[in-house]
Amino acid sequence: MKKLSAFTAFTAIACAALLSSCGVEPTSRVPSLSFAEEASGCGNLYVYLPSLDKSEYLVIDASKDQLDLLTRPKTFDLSSGLQGLKVWVDVYSSNPGMTRYCSDVVTATQRPAVWSAVSGQVTITISDFSAPFNEPYRATIHLENVTFRDPAGSATVTLPARDIKDVVVGWYPG
Repeated sequence: MKKLSAFTAFTAIACAALLSSCGVEPTSRVPSLSFAEEASGCGNLYVYLPSLDKSEYLVIDASKDQLDLLTRPKTFDLSSGLQGLKVWVDVYSSNPGMTRYCSDVVTATQRPAVWSAVSGQVTITISDFSAPFNEPYRATIHLENVTFRDPAGSATVTLPARDIKDVVVGWYPG
């Protein structure tokens, strides 16, 4: 019988662990929408805000160019199906540990239930943007009466208002 090297054994165990975690079904719980104060971000423009226990993540994915974002506040209606703007909440059954947000390192963790925004308003303001590619700038986002729908389309929850201020974006992982 051939003996496995320590590296081969470790790789086999790691692969088995990753594959087994891929099958974890998303949670069916309703998001609490109780988010921490500090948000993070990257890209042009991707912002995420964890809940206090890091089992929920509010995510705003906006295309600076498609939405023609400027240093003046610009408001968008989420019920209009606007291209270039997506808002959602990823709901995990527990803290997933390493997250997939603004990271080059992606691990197979539990899959979130994705609650998509179906109505409400988002106002986005960016700092003066004259920097070259991959140079950071800041974004401020105000959410007003944003309603999220569960993946099955049968339940909703509303975030009355939330300000996310001065998040550094404009850089890309890598």
